[in-house]
Formats: sequence, structure tokens, C-alpha cells
Amino acid sequence: MSQWYYSKGGQQLGPVPESELSRLAASGEISPTSDLVWREGMADWQPASQALPQLASAPAFPAPVTTGGSTPVSANPYAAPVHVDTFSVANHDLPPVKPANFLLGAIPYALGIFGFIASYAFFFWAIFRMEGSGSTEEPTAMLAAFGIGVLISCAVMGFGYIVGLVHLHRAWALLQPNTPFATPGRAVGFLFIPFYNLYWVFVAYWRWSQEWNRLVVQSGKHPLAPRMSEGIFLTHAILLIACGLLGIFGLIPYVVFHFIVHRNIAQAVNYAARGNP
Repeated sequence: MSQWYYSKGGQQLGPVPESELSRLAASGEISPTSDLVWREGMADWQPASQALPQLASAPAFPAPVTTGGSTPVSANPYAAPVHVDTFSVANHDLPPVKPANFLLGAIPYALGIFGFIASYAFFFWAIFRMEGSGSTEEPTAMLAAFGIGVLISCAVMGFGYIVGLVHLHRAWALLQPNTPFATPGRAVGFLFIPFYNLYWVFVAYWRWSQEWNRLVVQSGKHPLAPRMSEGIFLTHAILLIACGLLGIFGLIPYVVFHFIVHRNIAQAVNYAARGNP
């Protein structure tokens, strides 16, 4: 059954079924001649009696008073409602964005991971070597080298991760305004909220892949646009959380999926940056 919207006192109300519109007209709560109605599929709002002729026999109420005896303006002051679960993508043109340099983020991230692992490997090697030699010297130099190595590795890895977040921000910009899930700022910013980011990582990455695929398929305007493997994006989000539980054993598989996911994101961004070929 069709769901109708109607105007009353300058406000948009609804949706209601057609039977409710008939009741409202019969009780005088809406005027068939001066109040407007709309349902999905109509190009514009129309007077209730015009959209539903059976309402013409309902009690009519005076139209809004105008100054100077002029005829009421017939232009529609209302915009057609947008359903919460329906988004028009048929005419969606991908907005212009700056291109994404995948290697600019991937190489520092990989070097940071390698340096981080190497620093810990050096630390444990030095500990075992000291224990084997029976040395009682304070391992000051060793600890300093380990700390410097970790700090440098984290800084390099952090730079690569930030570049990836910039690409993610641009990827969410491609979906606007046809997604209710996140703006580019929220998609990236909410990843820094402690504990909440354990949930949000699924929105930022997995949901993006779903929304991107929906956009390029339903619009019909981007047959050459890259499609995303939603399973890979879901696995990436799961492994990111697993890193906190499994440590180094979860880090290695996560890094592999990290590169795959961010390469796919860069491909989508670059597709738009090239002008949607």
C-alpha cells in the first residue's frame, strides 16, 4: 500500500496510508484543495483532491490568505521526502578527488613494521648474548638502541598509516551524499575513539566496501570502476582487532590484508581522480 506525505501548517508530515489521508480529509484536519500531498513516484507535490480525486467531496477549508488579493502561489515550497533506507544513486557522479599514492603509504608502513620487529629481535638477541656470557654490566646501551629503534619504527609506520587514512577519507568522500553511515571526517575520526573504534573499524572499512559496490552497480554509470571484495575488507577489520589479542601472531596476517585493502581503496580513489573513465 502506498505511503503518503502531507503538509499541514507549513510542516511535512507522514508517511500515512491512503485510508488515513481519507480520514484526515473527512475530519477536516487537512484541506483537499489547499493542502499538498506526495508519495514516492510523484514528480511533485499536488493538492490532495488532485492526487486523490475521491477526497474532492471532503469538506473544503479556505486557502491561505494572501496580501493584495493576489492568487496564491502554486510553486511547491516543499522538497520531496527522502526515505531513510532509500538513496538515489542513478545519477551519481563521483566527485573530484586528489589521487591516492598507494606506495607513499605502503612503503613507510612496511619499513616501520620491519624496524619494529627488528628492534625486538635485537633486544632479545642481546639479552640472550649477555646471559650466555655471564656479563653483569648494565645494558644501558642496549636499552637505548632498542628504544630508539622502536621510536623511529613507530614514527615511520605512523606516517604510512596516516597516508592510508587520508586515502580512506577520500574514499568516503566518493560516496557522499548517498550514504547514511558516515561522512569522511567521521569515518576517519571515530577510529581514534578508544573502545568504540573496535566497532567503528567495521564501518570505516567493511561498510565502505559495501557502499562502494552498491554505488557503482546501482548507478550503472561506472562499468569500469573497480569492485571491492567485501570479504577481504571484513577479514581486515577482524584481524585488526585480533592484533591486540594475538600480538605478533596476529600482526603478520593483518599487515598482509592491510596492504590489500589500502591498495583497493587507492584504486577506487584513482578511478575517480582520473575523471571516471
